[in-house]
Amino acid sequence: MKRVAAGLATFTLVTLSVGVVWAGHGYGGGCGYSGGCAYPAAPVYSCAPAYTVQYQYQTEYRQVQRTVYECVPVTTEVESTETVVTPVTREEVREATVYEQRVENVAQKQTVYRCSYEKQTRQASVLVPKTTMMEQSYTVCVPKYSTETRTYNVVVPRVRPVTREVPVTTYESVPVTQTHQVVCYTAQPVVSVAPCSSCGSCGSSCGTTTTCSYQMVPSVQNVTSTVMTCVPRQTMQRYTVNECSYETETRSQNVTVVRMAQEVRKQSVPVTTYETQVQNYEVTVPVVRPVEETVTVAVCRVVPRTTKYKVSVVEYRTSTRQVKRPVTTYQTQARVITETVPVTTCVPVTVPTAPACGGVSMAAPCCY
Repeated sequence: MKRVAAGLATFTLVTLSVGVVWAGHGYGGGCGYSGGCAYPAAPVYSCAPAYTVQYQYQTEYRQVQRTVYECVPVTTEVESTETVVTPVTREEVREATVYEQRVENVAQKQTVYRCSYEKQTRQASVLVPKTTMMEQSYTVCVPKYSTETRTYNVVVPRVRPVTREVPVTTYESVPVTQTHQVVCYTAQPVVSVAPCSSCGSCGSSCGTTTTCSYQMVPSVQNVTSTVMTCVPRQTMQRYTVNECSYETETRSQNVTVVRMAQEVRKQSVPVTTYETQVQNYEVTVPVVRPVEETVTVAVCRVVPRTTKYKVSVVEYRTSTRQVKRPVTTYQTQARVITETVPVTTCVPVTVPTAPACGGVSMAAPCCY
């Protein structure tokens, strides 16, 4: 707020001083040299140039202190009691029963079945064939051939030439005159007059500057060109084709016809019959008889045996001891640090504009 009030006061003083100077400024009615050039009398107005106030942001860096809390590790030794288990190994003698296998030959009696072959007489019924000649009648088919005349219809193709017409389209190239509009650019001179940018002293004169430049002006022109165009023309063209037609004709042909006739014939045929007879024959038959024999058999027996062996036995002994161990704890400590922080403020700034009185702008004098 203090900075805004100071800016407004400064703006008011500058506005009043500029207004007084502008009001006391005037132009003489004559000119001091013999040429007779005189300035026109300028009106005097009690007015001042206009000013506007704008606000701008300014950033400056300031040092600020703040407190930071940090966790700091603290290591101390703490005495504690711990229990230690120590392994102790010793040897012991132990007994174990081991079972061993022993094989012994033992004589045993067993029954064995043996096979022997014997001849035996047996009876069987047998069919005995007996052949006799007998007269039989049978029927056979005998072919009989004869020649017959038969008629049949045949379709015969007939080919004759036929003249036909077909429309054919041909293309001819014909010249055609076409008119197109084309945009052309023509360079035309352009004269520009500009006043002097500044005036001299009372003894100098102001004039104008003439500049000549060229500008491309578009214009539309008609251009005639000849284009070849394909024009279709239709004509009739004749061609000859072979046309096929079919006609039916009746023809005759001699055909050999076979007919079967049945005849009864006789012949002597051997006929075999079977008679049943009982016959004796010898066969070899296997006979199985039990026989008792003495054999030696290997028998496996399990015999127990006591043996001694050494074993390592591990025992655990418990002991207590005092040990110092490092223990780390964390403590919070405060620390003041200084930092540079950017600070942005809004500052008013007066900006002068062009002076104006009642809507009439005050122009600088110029010689004519």
